[in-house]
Amino acid sequence: MTNPRLPKPPLPSAQPNPSLNELVAIKSELKKLNQKVLEIEGVFVQPKGKVKFNIIEFLKAQWKALILIPLLLIILGTLMFTLLYQLPRSLASLDRGLVSLEQSLTQPPQYEYKVVSPDDIGFDESMTQYGSSGWQAVTCRRAKDSLDSIGYECIMIRKKL
Repeated sequence: MTNPRLPKPPLPSAQPNPSLNELVAIKSELKKLNQKVLEIEGVFVQPKGKVKFNIIEFLKAQWKALILIPLLLIILGTLMFTLLYQLPRSLASLDRGLVSLEQSLTQPPQYEYKVVSPDDIGFDESMTQYGSSGWQAVTCRRAKDSLDSIGYECIMIRKKL
């Protein structure tokens, strides 16, 4: 089988000894092939028949692979970490949230009520204090107490804790 990219060697003559022109042509073809091999395997230098690794040529030829492979490994590691560690935790958290949502939909909220009577002078401070404890005023009206002092009567509500 012949490789279409390689140059075809000259056909030998029918004579048992090739002519000088044929030898020169064969030597020229061998030089071309040797040059191609050196271009393809540019990272290797062959001094005196020994194969020596040339790191500079290797880095010049392979710098893209040397950058892309660690980058791909980092991305792959991050994906594996997410799939093996974070995803199950997220799914468990989602499951707990769904259970909590289901419970809140099936059970009506529980409230507690309170009737308070803040005095007229400290009304704002009293209502602010109740609000910081989670209480909301449903209704308020001015009222007299049993000692005929004027103040407010408020109905307060908040969800049970």
